[in-house]
Amino acid sequence: MIGKLVLLHLRWFGLFAFVGGLAIVFGNIQEGQSAVFTTAAFWIGLAPVIAVVAILAVLVPWLVFMIDPRRPAGAVTAEAFLRYWKAL
Repeated sequence: MIGKLVLLHLRWFGLFAFVGGLAIVFGNIQEGQSAVFTTAAFWIGLAPVIAVVAILAVLVPWLVFMIDPRRPAGAVTAEAFLRYWKAL
């Protein structure tokens, strides 16, 4: 069950990382700063973005699960969470 939880959160991480990455890349390209991609400072500067993405990848699915009025009543458990997201 832990493996399925990890995979579910990795999918959310991938979604948020893709969107965040596109925003950063297109923002730099629009400003004409595409040379910044070759600097180490740029890649090190992505650490806060990756941290926020990782936090969101854990919080968002759980919050959606908890506040959804269509969710079956019952205890908030990892098994119910995985069934809600159709991972079980």
